[in-house]
Amino acid sequence: MQAPPRVAELKDRYLLLQPSAARNRILMAASAAVLLLIGWLDNITGYEFGFFIFYFIPVAIASWYVGRRHGLFIAVASAICWYLSDRYTNHPYSKAYFIYWEMFMRLISFITTSLTVSRIRQMLTNEEHLNAKLERTLQELTALKGMPPRCVGCHVLHDPIAPRPSAERDHPQNAAKE
Repeated sequence: MQAPPRVAELKDRYLLLQPSAARNRILMAASAAVLLLIGWLDNITGYEFGFFIFYFIPVAIASWYVGRRHGLFIAVASAICWYLSDRYTNHPYSKAYFIYWEMFMRLISFITTSLTVSRIRQMLTNEEHLNAKLERTLQELTALKGMPPRCVGCHVLHDPIAPRPSAERDHPQNAAKE
């Protein structure tokens, strides 16, 4: 029995979403490369030209495609990369500890983004699983509609034209006992 197109599409889509070690390595390398590029651009443009928003790109990529743990790793790396870029551009702060406060706030932002994106992905994947399961169950129910009815008590096929027993005492199996 072949699945209807909707289930087949979901199945194919889900298989593409399945992580593999090779795919994860490629995506982590791509996330790291994007992060380094953003850090380099942030560094050469100076502290007056803010690149903060672009650091979310590798965090989101790693969190969505590779998973929460790898997303958190890239989030921490993004905060460190931003810190180094800000430090080497000699951004003047009125107090020496402000750079650490800035890095901490960015770290919290990156971690929050990573956790949120990975949770959304997990919920979407779970929803796709449930939809596929629901489609299979619907197919089974549709197939069962054409079958003759079975007695709930004895699981025997009864004549569909004959009147159904109205109570347990009227059941043919119980009538023989009396």
